[in-house]
Amino acid sequence: MIADKVALIVDDALFMREVIRDTLDGLVGVVHEAGGMEQALSLARLHTPDLVTLDLTLDTEEPAQGCRVLDQLVTIAPDAKIVVVSALDQEWLRRVVLAKGAAVYVKKPFEREKFRNVIIGILEG
Repeated sequence: MIADKVALIVDDALFMREVIRDTLDGLVGVVHEAGGMEQALSLARLHTPDLVTLDLTLDTEEPAQGCRVLDQLVTIAPDAKIVVVSALDQEWLRRVVLAKGAAVYVKKPFEREKFRNVIIGILEG
């Protein structure tokens, strides 16, 4: 059952956090939100999420910040399913984050129903 899962949304854009929160509504039991790296890591330590959605360009246009967060999240919450959600559409970057431990890479903008189905598949799988 996935309704008892804890999710953490990491995105510096409030609008995207709201979109993802709405999409997760009814799928998971608890949703936490972080607008930056330090808050994301703090919440991950505190709540041990089952699912993390992670934007790579936190407070910058470069994906390096998000990759650093990904590296630390894999250590802090090794059982969490990490979904990278990014507007960057670069195959090399997709390969890098999947190799670092992300479960899937989702390109923004996304169709909510397809995104929802991806989340269900990851949490039930």
